[in-house]
Amino acid sequence: GSQEVTHIVLLKVKEGTSAEDVRKVEDGIHSLASIPGMISAKFGTHESMYEDCADRSQGFTHALVTTCESKAALEHYAKCPEHIKVVEELIKPILSAPPLALDFIDPRPKERVRAAI
Repeated sequence: GSQEVTHIVLLKVKEGTSAEDVRKVEDGIHSLASIPGMISAKFGTHESMYEDCADRSQGFTHALVTTCESKAALEHYAKCPEHIKVVEELIKPILSAPPLALDFIDPRPKERVRAAI
């Protein structure tokens, strides 16, 4: 069967970008979850989550993570007019540098081990 593909994009948003413009990106990303073949779409602002953690963000300020049903679904998503519109009209205008993007397939997706803290 087909394997889920995770698509990760790290963004460097220009200093001084309005909260409203960031919210528009957030809304745009979340709207992409309705594209056929998409499983989920997440977007957020980088935050330091715990004390004594050195900043490892390398200047990236925001991230988006989408999950697609398959490689074919990722290819469809990449070419979809809704996706292109979000990238061209909402994301690109607020970037201070090119995004960093990675796509991967988890070779062991069914192994979900959760331990209590």
